Amino acid sequence: MPTPEESFCCREVEKLKKYFIRGYTCITQVEELLQLISEEKILANSYRNLGQVTDKQLQKVRRSMRRDAYRNFTSWTHGSLGPGNRIPEPSCVVNLIRGKYPDPDGNYMGFRKEPDTAEDISNS
Repeated sequence: MPTPEESFCCREVEKLKKYFIRGYTCITQVEELLQLISEEKILANSYRNLGQVTDKQLQKVRRSMRRDAYRNFTSWTHGSLGPGNRIPEPSCVVNLIRGKYPDPDGNYMGFRKEPDTAEDISNS
């Protein structure tokens, strides 16, 4: 990850420690998490296969899916943080989500403390 703030292991997250007691070595091995971030991929592939989404539109869909997957992980782990409250995700989770919903050009925003601006949202 590009910054020290983003470069940490899931094993450092207090609220995830219950999974490591159960024998998992990484949160990305937990089926519940995999289902939480993967179900949307099925929908995107369905749209593409039906010809309803162009490659350019699919890029925007994937960006939205990455954002939704990060939000799902955060609420699954920490509960609702409330509007504008953000925390970085463990590197393994970021890599998993980027792997499932890749940007073809490899352009990723990284963690931002401040909320998305209207311009960011319109470019999503």
